[in-house]
Amino acid sequence: MKPGFLETLCSTLIAGTLTFSCVTSKYQKSTLNQVQIQSIISCLQEKKVVMYGAAWCSNCEQQKEYFGESFSSVPYVECYEDFDGKKRGKKNETCKEISAYPAWVFFDGEIVYGVKTPEELADLAGCG
Repeated sequence: MKPGFLETLCSTLIAGTLTFSCVTSKYQKSTLNQVQIQSIISCLQEKKVVMYGAAWCSNCEQQKEYFGESFSSVPYVECYEDFDGKKRGKKNETCKEISAYPAWVFFDGEIVYGVKTPEELADLAGCG
């Protein structure tokens, strides 16, 4: 973990049942321009790194903001496709191994949780 980052895992329990987990992070702003961000996205695509998220997760929205207009190119799986703005819906089967959001899944199966800067993701993925 990079110095200055404080990560905590938050869980919400409703009626004694774990309904979701969300990783929060005290994050710093990226100083990259869109060309640099697109270069990182291309590397993430090449390295088969995928973000798993949920429409109702505010930390996922923060993660998306790092990529700005280029986020549509980020490999992404929405874990709750039937989210209607009020009810969370059913979790997609493809997300069964994901316990918190955002989650970054690497080609080797490693899962890294929390909001990450594009620079951190580039380092984690081994982008040159």
